[in-house]
Amino acid sequence: MPRYPSLLPITTHTLHYGMGVFEGVRAYEAEQGTSIFKLDQHTNRLMNGAKIMKMPVPFTKEELSEAQKKVVR
Repeated sequence: MPRYPSLLPITTHTLHYGMGVFEGVRAYEAEQGTSIFKLDQHTNRLMNGAKIMKMPVPFTKEELSEAQKKVVR
């Protein structure tokens, strides 16, 4: 995947107060290729955590799921 420079506004709340949302996932090699265990549930929890913390997510659930799949390929 191509790398791009990170753009982080100086007013970002996380930069000053360390807020964040984290969800750990596991990926396994399977007959049909690499598979992410319970991807849908993990992505839902990530989105819900961001909502609870009032953190806007500029991506859809589907976009986040596809990005995770690309990372493990």
